Amino acid sequence: MWLNRDMEKLNASAIRSMAAVQSLCSDVVNLGIGEPEYTTPQNIIAAGKQALDDGFTKYTHSAGMPALREAIAEKLRRENGIAASPEEIAVTIGGEEAIAALLLTALNPGDEVIVMDPCFPGHLGTVAVARGTAVKVQLREENGWHLDIDDLKNAITERTRVILYNTPSNPCGAAASREELEGIAQAAMEHDLLVITDEVYEKIIYDGREHISLASLPGMDQRTASVFAFSKTYAMTGWRTGYCVVQNQRFREQFLKVHQNLVSCANAPAQRACIEALNGPQDWVRETVAKYQEARDMVYDGIGRIQGISCVRPEGAFYAMINVSQLGSDMDVAMYLLKNHGVRLIPGSGFGDGGKGYLRLCYACRTETIREALSRMEKGAAELLALR
Repeated sequence: MWLNRDMEKLNASAIRSMAAVQSLCSDVVNLGIGEPEYTTPQNIIAAGKQALDDGFTKYTHSAGMPALREAIAEKLRRENGIAASPEEIAVTIGGEEAIAALLLTALNPGDEVIVMDPCFPGHLGTVAVARGTAVKVQLREENGWHLDIDDLKNAITERTRVILYNTPSNPCGAAASREELEGIAQAAMEHDLLVITDEVYEKIIYDGREHISLASLPGMDQRTASVFAFSKTYAMTGWRTGYCVVQNQRFREQFLKVHQNLVSCANAPAQRACIEALNGPQDWVRETVAKYQEARDMVYDGIGRIQGISCVRPEGAFYAMINVSQLGSDMDVAMYLLKNHGVRLIPGSGFGDGGKGYLRLCYACRTETIREALSRMEKGAAELLALR
């Protein structure tokens, strides 16, 4: 057969696998898929429609429309402390394509990439596609799912080339502190490593915390590739538009060739919509993040009242990792809740070995949806405890 044997080792997404099971069930409350329940703001939709009406349906520059890159550069300066020129920015097919292209640029076969465990499954997949070797650093619930810098340092070997780090975190909901990022920066500089930062949840952060971009720290602009997306902030998951910042000129020149050969360019009408997303009113974002924080509090308090399960209070993104180890394996508990109580959650083992015994819950939805899900989960947990 015409198969790349390395690709045969890729795991199917646990998120998609649970969707297949859900299709066989009725009356399901879906807290599994990682996207907002809300619709893209109307001003952004209108800009996309106008682009279509204007006939803006041709190829753009492979790195993205100049006007969009200029808007991104201004946003990065204003909000992230990153002084990047439009030429140092590339518009991509979401954050995932950016990470894949960056890894393809950076790695030779067998080079090691440090990833977090648990992590977004796409991180492991893209490392494999780029013929790299993923080295997992365990995140622990007792640390609030934050990275222990000593664990990071212990994972670095002579084959390490890249650290791939996500904050705020999917699936754990942790938001990196400045001290945490400074530890990553120190390790990267000491060992001459590239750091790819997945910052797609940058705006979804709670309790007055500040999102800090690693590239803004001293000495890190030339060894960081920062990845962002419009998907989560503006409920634009299906528009598939993101961007990355690469200020190291030599690496950027090679990355742009990889990106161009993979995709030619990002969707043209979507790019026009993204200009409106950045330059238009931001009230929708602030109001929606406030709704997410209310939902976060409802989930945290509700889980705390259910016997046999628990969770750490999320600091960012819109996920909670629910400890269900008292009820059974994460896969068994997820299947039981879906088939018997119509609640779709994602087994934590789908995010790495560090997720075993947990379920990921996405609360990017309305409070009535969460209230119903918690009620069903409480019944299911009581039944599972009785069976133990």
